[in-house]
Amino acid sequence: MRQRCKLCDFWGVTEEDLVDLRNEELDYFSFLTIEKEKAERPVFRVDVYTNQEKISWCSLREDTGRHPVFEESNNGPQTWSTIDTWMSTCLESHNRCNKTEPLTQNPTRLLKINTLRSPYTFRLTLGSDCPDKAQYLALSYCWGSGAIDDNLRLLKETEEQLSQEQPVDILPRTFRDAIGVAKHFQVDYIWIDRLCIPQDSVQDWHREASSMQTVYKNAYVGICALSAQDDNSGCFFTREPARVRKHIVRLKPQESGAEEELILNCPRLRSEWSHFFRDEAAIQRAWIFQERLLAPRTLYFGRDLVFWECRETSCCEIYPKGIPQHHSDVESLRHPPLWKNLLEVTPRGGGNDPCQHLMQYWYDIIEEYSKLKLSHGCDKLVAVSGLANDMQAELQQLSPGPHHYLAGLWEETLIESLDWKSRDNESERCSQFRAPSWSWACLDGAVAFSWSKRNDSMSLTRLASLVSVEMTHKDTGEMTSGVLTLRGPRAVAQVHEATKEKKKYLLSRIQMPDDGHHVRLESEHDSIVWFDTLGDVVKEFHILWLLHNSRVLEDAYVSGIALLPVAENTFRRVGWSKTYCSEKDKTDLIGQLPIVDTVII
Repeated sequence: MRQRCKLCDFWGVTEEDLVDLRNEELDYFSFLTIEKEKAERPVFRVDVYTNQEKISWCSLREDTGRHPVFEESNNGPQTWSTIDTWMSTCLESHNRCNKTEPLTQNPTRLLKINTLRSPYTFRLTLGSDCPDKAQYLALSYCWGSGAIDDNLRLLKETEEQLSQEQPVDILPRTFRDAIGVAKHFQVDYIWIDRLCIPQDSVQDWHREASSMQTVYKNAYVGICALSAQDDNSGCFFTREPARVRKHIVRLKPQESGAEEELILNCPRLRSEWSHFFRDEAAIQRAWIFQERLLAPRTLYFGRDLVFWECRETSCCEIYPKGIPQHHSDVESLRHPPLWKNLLEVTPRGGGNDPCQHLMQYWYDIIEEYSKLKLSHGCDKLVAVSGLANDMQAELQQLSPGPHHYLAGLWEETLIESLDWKSRDNESERCSQFRAPSWSWACLDGAVAFSWSKRNDSMSLTRLASLVSVEMTHKDTGEMTSGVLTLRGPRAVAQVHEATKEKKKYLLSRIQMPDDGHHVRLESEHDSIVWFDTLGDVVKEFHILWLLHNSRVLEDAYVSGIALLPVAENTFRRVGWSKTYCSEKDKTDLIGQLPIVDTVII
């Protein structure tokens, strides 16, 4: 336990527990067994029993690369040797990682770094002045909440100064460390948003943001300061090797007298690497999510571990040859992902049709994105604009057509993708307009798309259709309005009470919109409404039914969006509703309701 035993850590054993190892409060015991049946060599297994479960720790005879030596710094020679192996393997043998579109032009601006003399220097340069197809690194990091030195931001008054050669030492630590990574890879250029995108020109900023996908897609490698809370926390850290190394025991069976090295393998601990990744500062940032997806390969420098992602594999120092049971095995997928599969993100996609699969894949990605944090809420759609551009190009290649992008949704699957719901009570509607109420992008908070959960046992039938959509934007690309007109069955619904303390309610009544006639259903008690925010909770509202979902061996249901009138025949969305129903209920409900045109803003 004092040597950071994984088993002791797993159950929270303390030194006080060592006084009497028979302490019943530990609540587990174990057996060591040796199996010799049909085995060329004895197989050792430790079975651990608790009052809740049995966990088998099995021996794994793996090569030494599976349990490397950990140094006290993630900037040591052993770590860099592992990184170099990842990079060379990717460049030499990964077809998907090297099938990127040819670089047509460099980013608008880059930082030219000179590491041939001490101290290292940097200067801002135009991409047009760099060699064609210049190799560069792209940095992903958290800005932090502290004050920023205006001299180290690209502004009109600093551009000339930044274009002069200056010592790297004046830069924040995270930038300096990233330049050290560039030196290791012998790359002469690096892209850092704060120094390469004008920070005092809204037009320039939006122009650069809209072409973000080319910056990261064409980078030699993306560098992510995984654990850095701000620009001065850095990429390199001193660490405690015992926290991260795999648990190894050495046993000497009396029969042979030869010592055998065994790695204890617990399924619940095989994902222990994720504890050093998923809660880190950079992973919570929405902008970095897009950057991770777009870069052909990304190297993460964490406080405890270094991680690697590319389009064919995901690795970390614990599993340098590939993280086991991770979904990065793209060769086995029917439709390989448009971008790379990310650590701690599992988009599902689905369907035999490539376009349908791509659509469902998009909404899986948006679900993950919606959980993340933005410093400026107005960036909600801007921070996925690069992904949207990529998506539109891929759809065009699969099926030539307009493929209109509508505030985070796609027109060809608009009815299905309007069928989303807010996932938690903390969701809030943005105070300033950035997206219409029918788009997930109008909320700050996680959302879930019912359509993206489809499988082969489900069949969707549209109950509504698109009549028209009108979108207006500023010159900067920001949306100013989005008016949607749908044609479909609409009802008035009520809940018993609206307390604004919860978002999910049972419907107490569904009635005709014109005369208030009660529409009675056999399964009326299974009708729910899920309001988008606590501020949206009302006692009476309209429901526009969108979809009928029939499922093999399960109850079917109809679903739609809850609407609140704001003008004559004009509504804003306030929630999502679902009614489980038999075929008779569906006929009674949809058959009785008038089919009307509904304007939603």
